Amino acid sequence: MRQLLLLVLLVPTLAVIPVSAQNGTILYANGLPCSDSCVDAWSISQGSAVSDTFFVNGNARVTGFEIYTWEFPGDKILTIQWAITSREFGGTIYGSGTVLARSDVVLFFNDYGFNVDRVTVSGLNVEVPGGISWITLQNGIDEQQFGVYWDQNSGVGCHSPGCPSSASDNQVGMIPSESFDIHGVYLDGGDKPASAPIPTSAVYGSVPAGLAALKRILL
Repeated sequence: MRQLLLLVLLVPTLAVIPVSAQNGTILYANGLPCSDSCVDAWSISQGSAVSDTFFVNGNARVTGFEIYTWEFPGDKILTIQWAITSREFGGTIYGSGTVLARSDVVLFFNDYGFNVDRVTVSGLNVEVPGGISWITLQNGIDEQQFGVYWDQNSGVGCHSPGCPSSASDNQVGMIPSESFDIHGVYLDGGDKPASAPIPTSAVYGSVPAGLAALKRILL
């Protein structure tokens, strides 16, 4: 694993993160971006893939998901390849494909020189059994071709049974988990959603000044 070292901006950042538009019921919530020791991001572009677990209380239909990404200022994600499976990077494939990002909203500018964005994917129709499944993201394509990075939050602030998520990088192995939500509906009037309500906003302060390491897997 190689690290891309970036000079931290000296101007503190303070941002209020609004609640995202609903994309069905939140079945699983692994938490929002954080500003403490968990601040980092993992490449989901250029051959790098990241897989995270999520838990649902019963048989469910996944209709979409939201992830939080680091992107260069002015950049936007265009498409992302996804898969929902029974194991990390494999096992039973419940669904997979390449989709357009329906929404890419800049939330704040972090001290590492990146925008932190909320990316929403909707329109999925993937049935998963109750218990643990894995969502894998890779081959993110962005307008400026600088790469897309999935925000690492180590599950801080997660609201669901089964959190924090376990996570794995296809070149490194086990890593801390990322910030994301899984949306959908329970089938046959099944169990209630696994998540508690997410606060209407969350406030994040600046990270320590100095040099920051953005973990980036390069081919």
